[in-house]
Amino acid sequence: MARNFILSILFHAIVVAVAYFGLPSFRDSVILEPLPLSVELVTVADVTNLPTKPKEPEPTP
Repeated sequence: MARNFILSILFHAIVVAVAYFGLPSFRDSVILEPLPLSVELVTVADVTNLPTKPKEPEPTP
């Protein structure tokens, strides 16, 4: 029973050490900052109001 207790303590110590120090592969050494994005603000009416297409008459049979 003492062997299992020692193994449990050792395993928990390893888990705590990994959680505290972290794994090197989980770290991202390069911090990427978001690039600025330029946008143009326009009135919706200028973009969405298209001229209406004249209706074509239906062909007579």
